[in-house]
Amino acid sequence: MVVRGYYDYEFERDLQNLRTVLVSEITATIATQLKTAIDAALAPFSALLDGVRAAADEQGHRIDGFEHDLCDYSDRIVAFEKTVAHLSSENQKLIDKTDDLESRSRRCNLRVVGIPEKREGGDSVKFMSEFLAVVLGPAIVPAPPKLDRAHRIGPSPVGGDDNSKPRVFIVRFHYYRDKERILQRQRPTTLLRTQGRYDNRFGTKQELRLFLCKPLFGQPTLFTLQMRA
Repeated sequence: MVVRGYYDYEFERDLQNLRTVLVSEITATIATQLKTAIDAALAPFSALLDGVRAAADEQGHRIDGFEHDLCDYSDRIVAFEKTVAHLSSENQKLIDKTDDLESRSRRCNLRVVGIPEKREGGDSVKFMSEFLAVVLGPAIVPAPPKLDRAHRIGPSPVGGDDNSKPRVFIVRFHYYRDKERILQRQRPTTLLRTQGRYDNRFGTKQELRLFLCKPLFGQPTLFTLQMRA
């Protein structure tokens, strides 16, 4: 303010201070109102973001748990694979041993076919021992061989029909050399026969089949193989 050539600097300073205070208060008021308005507008989004953050944290914890469980399961699977590999190896060894024992057990077995039903009576072991001695003769079997077991395979014929095909006999020799001596003998040129019955060996069947087929050779005869349904 100028009064008779005098300039009031204090008034100018007070005016400047007032302007500064007013600007500061207005700025603070506007900032507060803007903050309130923005907070009110963003409140739903903040709540939504809080829920998303909580869900993300929960998923993170679950993923951490899954990773821990996967590591545990991976270690257990590796251990199981080692155990399975060991058990497979041991099982194969047991299979080989079982096959070897079964083969060794069958080494002393002999299969006899063609013996009529009920010929053995009540003691099949004694019957087969005497039967082999009589049929093969003293040159092959000097004395009735010692047998551990002797039995037929399969169920008995229905109705006790003696004319039906007899069941096979399985004979187990006590000594392996007795069985080998019988098998290694040369096949006789004549058929084995006991009590009026011929043997039913595979070689005999082949010879009989050849005898029956010879007259059919050279004739318009069609050979077929019949299979049971």
